[in-house]
Amino acid sequence: MVKKQGECSAHGCKHKGTIYKCPHCEYFYCKTHLRPKLAGLPRDESSEFMDDYRSEGGHPCASYYTHRKQEEKLRDRLYVEFIDKSPWPSQKKKEKPSKKHRGRKPRTLEWSKKIDPEGQVIESDELSLIQIILLIAILAILFFKFGIIVW
Repeated sequence: MVKKQGECSAHGCKHKGTIYKCPHCEYFYCKTHLRPKLAGLPRDESSEFMDDYRSEGGHPCASYYTHRKQEEKLRDRLYVEFIDKSPWPSQKKKEKPSKKHRGRKPRTLEWSKKIDPEGQVIESDELSLIQIILLIAILAILFFKFGIIVW
């Protein structure tokens, strides 16, 4: 840490004597004002910024913001790496199919379409189960929301 004799750069501080160089903004401050704080106007009362803003000592440092963001990115990356390397079972692991469904093709929720051997979709007037459920849900919403009976 670079130190020298001089006057503190903090607004309103008249300290003269040993001052130290801030590693972020490179201004010189007394021991009381050396700690960097996030710069800016007061905002949301519950934020970390406000806790830092109200704390004693320190100086608002615009360059400290980029340093904090880099630290947060590094912390997040290390956290993700730790979770990936952890011995605990992963959330991404696929569940084994139950004995009842082994060997069967999994059922998907798609509109029912009939396809002929040439690959053409056959138009059908039949309603699929999903279409019936959606129709009932829409009718129930209309009935309970507006008192409309649609029969």
